[in-house]
Amino acid sequence: MTRPRALSANQTSRYLSRSVAEIRREYENAASARQGFQRAKWGSRAGMHNAFTLGVKVIPWHQVCNWLDVGCGEADFFKVAEAKGHRFKHMHGWDVTPAMLARAQTKRLHSPVTYETKAMQSLARGKPPQFDLVTLVGVLQQCGIPPHRAAKALARATRKKKYVFLTTKNAAWKEFTSGRLTPEPTHSWFAPTEIRDAFRAAGFKILRLGGFIPATNRIVPIEKSHTMFLLGQRLA
Repeated sequence: MTRPRALSANQTSRYLSRSVAEIRREYENAASARQGFQRAKWGSRAGMHNAFTLGVKVIPWHQVCNWLDVGCGEADFFKVAEAKGHRFKHMHGWDVTPAMLARAQTKRLHSPVTYETKAMQSLARGKPPQFDLVTLVGVLQQCGIPPHRAAKALARATRKKKYVFLTTKNAAWKEFTSGRLTPEPTHSWFAPTEIRDAFRAAGFKILRLGGFIPATNRIVPIEKSHTMFLLGQRLA
């Protein structure tokens, strides 16, 4: 069920409440697709790859030894980061779809890596391990968790002074705020102000919050794309 929440005259977050079982079924149904980007439910291979290269560009990798990629899929982000020369003490990949993790395990990587069938909700339970970097590329809008809960869960898994990086759907794209287009109803859309406030409240300093066009690999003002990205550093 979609849960709209107005934040200002031209920014509206639209939640799509989903269970982990529903998300798993959706990706299991896509697991037999021919191309990797189709199995991961991206619009194009270039768009998926460019989202990972954005992370490679903006994350301070020299401060990252232990990395958790939530919704890691087939380990493509790990591959892209290592192709740029980065190495890690350990990489951890979580995904809700066993078929995706089975493909991930076939990837040849230089750094030690562990894969687990886990959802983001696991970070909110018990005492999760902590990492130098937690990433969520295209995950927040699909995970069924509102930003304030997601930010608190991510804070629990991020070491003090270390980092979180995400990309997600931007409800404040000018094509939406002008009324020319409407957000696709099959996943959640978020106002940048809500993302910013949620992560600040969870103890993160917002280092970067901007727009990104995956198809052309360009960072743009936040109102000029339906995709936004955040790089945060946990302060408390």
